[in-house]
Amino acid sequence: MVRKGGIIINKVSTQVTYNEWNELLCEFFFNEQNKNKIIYLYTNENLIEQLGQIAGLAKQEAMNSFCQSVRSYGRGEPDRLFERAYIWGRKWYNQGMIGFPPFIAVLCLTVLAATKMKTNRDKKIGGGNYYFRLRNLLDLEGEGIPPFFKKTKELWGFLVEWQKLGHGEFGYTNVFSFGSKYTGYARSQCLIREKEREELYEFFHWAGYRPNLKIDSKTISEQLELFLTPKISRLSRMFFQDKKGIREAIVNTTLFEYENWDGTNNNLIRNQETFTNSVKHIKKYNLFLRIDKDTKKNFFNPDVKVSFFAIAEEEFFFQDELEKNKLKNFHYKNGTFYKEISIKEIDTISYDQKYIVLDEQLELVFKGKTLFVLRKGIDIGVNAWINRNELIENQEHLIVFRKEKETDVRFWIDKNELPHKNELFANLPEEWRCVIVRINRQETLCNEKIGYNLSRGQDKLTFLDGLKVGNMEWLIDAPPIISILTKPKTTVYINGNALFSLIDGDGLIDFKELNIKNSQIYKISFNNIEKSILLRNNHENLIEFESFEPKKFSDGELTIAGTYIYNSIESYPRPFKQMGYKAYLNNGNKTSTQTIPRFINAMPFNLDRSYLDIGVNFVDFEDNQTDKIRPIDIFFEYLTIKKQGNWDAFLKGIKWCFGFENLGLKAYIVRQKLSQLGFVEFLRDGDTIKYFWKVIPTSVSVLPSKDPIVYLTGGRTRQSIKQLRKLSNSKIKFIFSIPNIEYEPSSIYLLGENIETLTKFLNSTNIKFNWGVDYFAYDLLRCLPVLSDYIKDAPIYSEPTNRNNYWTVKGWDLFSHRWRDKLKSQLRTYSNRFGHHLCLYEISNNEFIKLDREIAKLYLAYQKRLPIFEYKNYLLKIKTEYQLPELYERVLTSCVGQCSVELGNYRVYYNVPHEIAVPLAHKLGFDLRFI
Repeated sequence: MVRKGGIIINKVSTQVTYNEWNELLCEFFFNEQNKNKIIYLYTNENLIEQLGQIAGLAKQEAMNSFCQSVRSYGRGEPDRLFERAYIWGRKWYNQGMIGFPPFIAVLCLTVLAATKMKTNRDKKIGGGNYYFRLRNLLDLEGEGIPPFFKKTKELWGFLVEWQKLGHGEFGYTNVFSFGSKYTGYARSQCLIREKEREELYEFFHWAGYRPNLKIDSKTISEQLELFLTPKISRLSRMFFQDKKGIREAIVNTTLFEYENWDGTNNNLIRNQETFTNSVKHIKKYNLFLRIDKDTKKNFFNPDVKVSFFAIAEEEFFFQDELEKNKLKNFHYKNGTFYKEISIKEIDTISYDQKYIVLDEQLELVFKGKTLFVLRKGIDIGVNAWINRNELIENQEHLIVFRKEKETDVRFWIDKNELPHKNELFANLPEEWRCVIVRINRQETLCNEKIGYNLSRGQDKLTFLDGLKVGNMEWLIDAPPIISILTKPKTTVYINGNALFSLIDGDGLIDFKELNIKNSQIYKISFNNIEKSILLRNNHENLIEFESFEPKKFSDGELTIAGTYIYNSIESYPRPFKQMGYKAYLNNGNKTSTQTIPRFINAMPFNLDRSYLDIGVNFVDFEDNQTDKIRPIDIFFEYLTIKKQGNWDAFLKGIKWCFGFENLGLKAYIVRQKLSQLGFVEFLRDGDTIKYFWKVIPTSVSVLPSKDPIVYLTGGRTRQSIKQLRKLSNSKIKFIFSIPNIEYEPSSIYLLGENIETLTKFLNSTNIKFNWGVDYFAYDLLRCLPVLSDYIKDAPIYSEPTNRNNYWTVKGWDLFSHRWRDKLKSQLRTYSNRFGHHLCLYEISNNEFIKLDREIAKLYLAYQKRLPIFEYKNYLLKIKTEYQLPELYERVLTSCVGQCSVELGNYRVYYNVPHEIAVPLAHKLGFDLRFI
């Protein structure tokens, strides 16, 4: 006997003993490559034959040798095999589980029997007769369960304990009862094979999962149903079987697999090449030709834009923004891959093309032709001509072809007497032609020359718009519009119930008008078409601090997420100290004093001011009617579920919730509110007005009040708030407020019976907060830099050239407090038609620094000593034309849990103690006018 690669090889005898088979199997399943991975003891004939060949057996000898060796474990009494296996297994267990388990070959044979459970009509044996297969393998006489077979349940338990003791060195076996009481353990090892595990990892990517999220079995069951519906795999067939327990077992196994998933496909067993040939599966999408009319240069003589595009149906497998170097000149946006083709290279559409992108995860394939038939892509949500495989009655088609095909096209048009017109494009090369043809309703259509068939009743079902939060999953409050194309008088069913009939054969049905209330899967079907979507509003909030990477602010190298500061607060100086009527101000660089008027007395924890006095209209949480959820709260729930994304995803939600009108202004206001409140982090995309966004984990801000009250900020869903309320007790009260502006999310507060009770509750829910002697607004203000630091760190920037031709220049007017075209001001903005927006501040003659627009306006006001701050007890007023830096705004909003309110020429902030207002104005370089 010798070892090779950890496997025993027998070069002397073709007789392989039980111990040798046991070690062969142990070396196969519990080897170095399977450390910390999930292992199923999936044992079939193929594996036995492969291991047998390593042991020196001929392929046809392996099965007999293995079965006979296991039978011999009964020491001449095969009926006592399982008893002996249990006795020796228990002895091994009691002696400290040293070495490999001695009973693995026995367990593997029980699994082998499960792989052979097939119906045999000739012998009148049902597919579920496990014991017949087991007895047959062991050559045992009789029927039914063999003696002491029930003891194998404990052997499976010994195996799991041994693996736990090894802390992953021997992997982890997923053992559960699947089916009947005793056979289920062996059968559980056959439920998910390597092929199915590969499919499950694809599902995890498809569903947008990442490791360590809190996902329950109900969610997995719903999303698995959507994922497996269009598939014809073994896993799909088993999942949709009516047999009791199979679906539940698959869901539980999937949950187990997910809990041990590391975010990659590395958990798939990749043993020696002798055992497994690893096949790399690549996702494939067909590329379509897209033709757009470009009227920017000349409306009456337009150009043509040619591009490839592919709709990624499983769009959540991909990120919203992908690295361009991985896409090889393709772009990815809103679930679509696209690549523009230079009109000079239009001949490339004549040839087949294939693009391997995303580190060989994705293959994009284009079928080249010299003649294309295109139709408008309204049915797939694309307002352009898209190439098709068929002709449709009563529809216009764009025929794009090389000039050598012109004779054939004209013959086809004349032969069928089709209405048509030439489509002329200014930039289309001479070698290509375009003609628009309408196919009227007719009995026959000669397609001899063109090669495309007429389709009279092609059924199509597409989902448009709505707030999509997963693959085939929408918020129930923002469902999609159903686009249907079929033959006239077709009945459409939802979940098997006839819902309506399409008289004309096509139509758009707004799911919202169906008044659907229940969170569940909905199956839409007609003729032979069936598609399922999931509509629900019971999403968990899966954003957690453990996996969240906060944005680092340049503001004093501060790290903050929402209302939680990561830095050591004590390392920053206290900005305010009052003795009598004199205030000592410390901005980190210098100290100064200021006299506080006698009529100013706005201490943070004033015993005469309860939470009812802070300037918020509160209602009990139970009084809020959740079935009438505000559009802004639907929008923020949509962001929370998506977690992060680009500006297009953000605008998509704004459009659905608030409409198309003044879209840019609405997006600006919502972004501003979410940032100021600490709900979302935004990162500007270069010099554009676009932003990447990321929802912040839930945290709380302690409010200045005599009562122990905190404001809840960061990611949230209705379900997560319900769960939070269930965890609370009578000593914690949830209260609610609706801000005056429709673009600001509803405010949620937690009021404790006392500080200790509230602290204990927050710690039990793992919600982050900074709570010491002070409160969050004061803590944050301590950490912020002075205005001059923003200026000092600003980069030198050259003024754009060709300003008259390419750039629109505006200057800030200090008298009217507005931007004016071409005003020669020290502060200017520059914008062009390519989406670039710059704000430059002239520090000396023709020398500029690049600044954030709001900071630049503040700095100019500071230089001119403009009075823009006013204060009276607990009320801070700032001129409406001036916004504070993002984190300064958060200092003020976290005093009350809401954004400012515009009154006259001022923005008013409520519940601001004077120990916040005075140093805040001082840090920004302004005098505070007391009123």
